[in-house]
Amino acid sequence: MKKIIALSILALYAFTQCEQTFSQTQIKTKVMKNEAPLIQDNPATAGNNQFANDLFQNYIHSELEKDKNIFFSPFSIYAALSMTSEGAKGQTALEMQKVMHLPENANLRQTGFENLMTSLNSGSTNFKLTAANALWVQKDYSFLPEFIEINKKRYKANAENLDFINQPDAARKKINSWAADNTNNKIKELLSENNITKYTRLILTNTIYFKGEWAKQFEKFLTKEADFTASEGHIVKAQMMHIQRSFSYLETEDAQVLEMPYKNNELSMIVILPKKGHTLQNISTKNLETFLSSKIDFELLQVSFPKFKIEAKYLMKDDLSKMGMPLPFTDKADFSGMTGSKELQISQVIHQTFVDVDEAGTEAAAATAVGMEAGGMPNRIEPKQFNADRPFIFAIKHNTSGAVLFMGAVNNPNEK
Repeated sequence: MKKIIALSILALYAFTQCEQTFSQTQIKTKVMKNEAPLIQDNPATAGNNQFANDLFQNYIHSELEKDKNIFFSPFSIYAALSMTSEGAKGQTALEMQKVMHLPENANLRQTGFENLMTSLNSGSTNFKLTAANALWVQKDYSFLPEFIEINKKRYKANAENLDFINQPDAARKKINSWAADNTNNKIKELLSENNITKYTRLILTNTIYFKGEWAKQFEKFLTKEADFTASEGHIVKAQMMHIQRSFSYLETEDAQVLEMPYKNNELSMIVILPKKGHTLQNISTKNLETFLSSKIDFELLQVSFPKFKIEAKYLMKDDLSKMGMPLPFTDKADFSGMTGSKELQISQVIHQTFVDVDEAGTEAAAATAVGMEAGGMPNRIEPKQFNADRPFIFAIKHNTSGAVLFMGAVNNPNEK
């Protein structure tokens, strides 16, 4: 009978549809270290960023999501799907590689992700940024040793045995506790009671957490209530922060682009503000790629920017199928690279995120942030205005690797 894998950016579930006897395969949990050097021209970074743009376009043009606040971690989704793709074969693998922009060459794909994980976890005293992967395996179920070892070595995923069949609630609590510990308690209930059943065989988890201060903080006493024109045209009151200083800045016919660095300049928030008369949907994929990768000049700016907090959860099966990978969700899927037989399919992708932006900086779970500090400019220059009093796009970028770790849109700063 067909077994089913359900995947989330934080969890991958594998189910079986019939009772059977399993071989006793215990998984060692030691993580193998990687000594490979970091590279700037990394296929994992390029694939992650292309996927970020594709998924954002899907959400921003969705009738269900387009007027809501949007926030997701392309990296976290990319990590979980990349680990899953290591067990995919044939057309299933090709569909996943196309949507995720993954290299067909296994060594190129795996080395790229290994180097990206090393870069994200390199550590700093100026901010906290951590990314973690884990495999949770039914204790008496047999996966191919090479599938487990690739994920341990290349994706730095710890592996642990649990008893989903006889102790599903204990297993769920264990995984939720791991997710909470790795996100500073921002993602506490990733898995609900119906997410683990006696048919679960594998859960594959990823977390990413960032907390950092702005290179130059907003003064709290300058924060004032002001009008914000929400996506549907109605006016809401928002807590608007204010600062005047030199920032990296780019202006086009249809948008203003601001880069706000975090301490140590290793992470930044890039804000794309459509000019009046333009909408978020007007910003094309090509423009987004340009805005996120361009080297932009410094300008003295008077910035008005709202405080906001977003918590989001997405079921992504339909989105990923629509984007070009329907086969992995069907009974014709080929994940024989996991077990040696064509028994597995993806049943669901669940994505959960959190972000909180205020005068001091940003805290984000299941995502990351970018920082760059800019020098000052002479006070005699009249500052340009960057007033984010209407819907805008934002991304948190890891400047060291170039990876976009978080991405979203604020249509109403009062809606969480």
